[in-house]
Amino acid sequence: MTDHGVSQVDASYYEGRINEGGVFVSVDTSAAGISTDDAADVLYRSGGHTSTRTKVAVA
Repeated sequence: MTDHGVSQVDASYYEGRINEGGVFVSVDTSAAGISTDDAADVLYRSGGHTSTRTKVAVA
């Protein structure tokens, strides 16, 4: 991942999550016709998270 611009900290986080059975999703927003912020919001609202934007408990 670091070869593709992902920081070492984020790559380590994602590696750990994948090793725990998590799924990694990547979106090429240049081909999707939406902004990176909009894509991130869609993924977050669907249960996705990042190393800096963790999941929140839904009541």
